[in-house]
Amino acid sequence: MREAVRAMEMIGVLETRHGRASTVRIPDASVLGEFFSLALAQQPAIIEDIVEVRIALERQALRLACTRATPDDLRNLERALGEIEATIDDVLRGGYADLHFHTQLVASAHSTALSTVYGTITHLLERSHVERRRRIADSSKARDYLVDHHRKIYEAVRTGDASMADDLILSHFAIGAAWKMQEAAPAD
Repeated sequence: MREAVRAMEMIGVLETRHGRASTVRIPDASVLGEFFSLALAQQPAIIEDIVEVRIALERQALRLACTRATPDDLRNLERALGEIEATIDDVLRGGYADLHFHTQLVASAHSTALSTVYGTITHLLERSHVERRRRIADSSKARDYLVDHHRKIYEAVRTGDASMADDLILSHFAIGAAWKMQEAAPAD
């Protein structure tokens, strides 16, 4: 019984204090995120796997955002787009700005489940965004594309065009994959 209580304390669903009754707590999804980050970070090709999960989550979130985004959501997305533009030449800050934009997209879906699942992989997504930014750091054409493409995604959400948004997010990920393949290609 003691081990079960300790396990529940560790995952944040039970709070115990000496001399008092134990209290059941609402589970905190961040604990799950920390677990996923630790467990998955040990996998050799985790970034590619996380990108696949990200595609699934963001496609659905984007479709929902096209019908559910509020004026506040649109302002948040517009500010996040401004961050991408302002940090386009900074790999680290730009990677975080890119993640912030995509996190705002997910938040604009107003789906607690999507936001929670997305939040559990945020630590791994940070790494993915920074690595993707590092790949395009030397290409002004790629950086211009990145800004323009995020702007188009924002416009699709603003106008409620779910079909366009879905096409854009798919090409967004396809371009990222193409940049990675170019990087991995042997030099002639």
